[in-house]
Amino acid sequence: MDKKEINQIWSNCKSFVRDNIQSEKEFNNWFEPIVPVELNDKEFTIRVPTHFVYQTLEANYLDLIRSALNKEIGPKVQLMYIIDSNPDGKKGLKSPKRAAVGEHNIPNQRKSLQIKGYKNGNRLVIDGLKNEHFSPDLNLDYTFENFAEGKSNILARSVSLEVAKKPGGTAFNPLFIFSKVGLGKTHLVNAIGIQVKKNFRDKSVIYVSSEKFTEQFIAASIHKDKSKINDFIHFYQQLDVLIIDDVQFIMGKEKTQGALYNIFNYLHQNNKQIVFTSDISPKNMEDIQERLLSRFKWGLTAEIQKPDFKTRRTIIKLKTDNVGLNLESDILDLLAEKIDSNIRDIEGAVVSILAEASFSKVPITSELALSVVNRLIDQKSVSEQISFQVIEDIVAQYYELDNKDLRIKSKRREVVEPRQLVMHFAKKYTKLSFEKIGKLLGNANYTTVMYSVKKVNEFKLHDQIYRNTYNAIEEKIKNY
Repeated sequence: MDKKEINQIWSNCKSFVRDNIQSEKEFNNWFEPIVPVELNDKEFTIRVPTHFVYQTLEANYLDLIRSALNKEIGPKVQLMYIIDSNPDGKKGLKSPKRAAVGEHNIPNQRKSLQIKGYKNGNRLVIDGLKNEHFSPDLNLDYTFENFAEGKSNILARSVSLEVAKKPGGTAFNPLFIFSKVGLGKTHLVNAIGIQVKKNFRDKSVIYVSSEKFTEQFIAASIHKDKSKINDFIHFYQQLDVLIIDDVQFIMGKEKTQGALYNIFNYLHQNNKQIVFTSDISPKNMEDIQERLLSRFKWGLTAEIQKPDFKTRRTIIKLKTDNVGLNLESDILDLLAEKIDSNIRDIEGAVVSILAEASFSKVPITSELALSVVNRLIDQKSVSEQISFQVIEDIVAQYYELDNKDLRIKSKRREVVEPRQLVMHFAKKYTKLSFEKIGKLLGNANYTTVMYSVKKVNEFKLHDQIYRNTYNAIEEKIKNY
């Protein structure tokens, strides 16, 4: 297809977007800089100026862009990006949604079983074809180069590097990394996987969340073909490196733990590398089979702590450089001094400052940065004054439910959704523990609360209608 036709397709898409967006200013900020590049089969490629623009489009406008492309090209079109932070455009980076950005090239891997398991109506599909391709499912933004080393994480990072150099061949097997949320453990274990694939292209690596692992196990377990559970276990036993994130979510799941125990034993006996992350240390875990818990402790357990000032400053510099933002030294110092909680708060502040400057079309100054950070701190301070009861009342009223309905264990969506939101906002706006929140909501297990908090984050990222509901409830909570 020639350039003229591609430009016309994108022009029509822009018209569709403009008709469905809130303001002309919003459209100009995020869509005017986009340049259509090519249409190859069902892949439509666009060029965006920075990684920040890419992230904004993915988080807020992806469904809208897809609707426009489907209207012009047809269904199942895939949006591709060239992320071009250089003025001459020579080093554009091409990536599909959630694919990696960076100079690493990690090919699909081959094993005898494709990992995907899912329900299609009442029929479970687990592909068992020979020589199926599967992705390592790594986030290629999360490299060692992008990970800021400091006193808070030096042990975890150093050991991770050793594991990446010699997977399965060190005393650090399994490697168990734990920390409070938002301190970089997911980044670090992805970096291990990326480096292994860079050093040993033939080694098979999988990064999988414990929730996804559990879902796959359940899907295989209930399949009418009982051999599927053996296929599931056999697949994981063939890996060279298994990375399981947030392993705390298997607490209380006896059968999933049994499957992981068998996989662990086989991999460990064959000198294959196992890596876990968790929000809590193995010694504080409950509802885990003793035999599996003891294996968590076989290798090395490394904690990542809150970053100090120097590390926070390094993190901010890395984050801003990655989005093409060159902040002056005094602004970096200001942000590092003011934001002392976790990396996610730092990322949120950087994005907020960049968005404020972009929407207002003003330069980033110390005054602007201070204003944004103070506003975020004030919001956090207000959140600490909000009670669980207030959150429960607001959510119940929004969904036109009685508070007691939220304390009843039910799988009905009209109850599950608001119940998960109460758990999420209670964790976000109060100092209550997962255990305490669970007790206040009908003695729910604290792992259920942890799961709900994470699922709400996923839903509001990918579902516009859900995000609108979330924002409306949060606004009521903040303005209480």
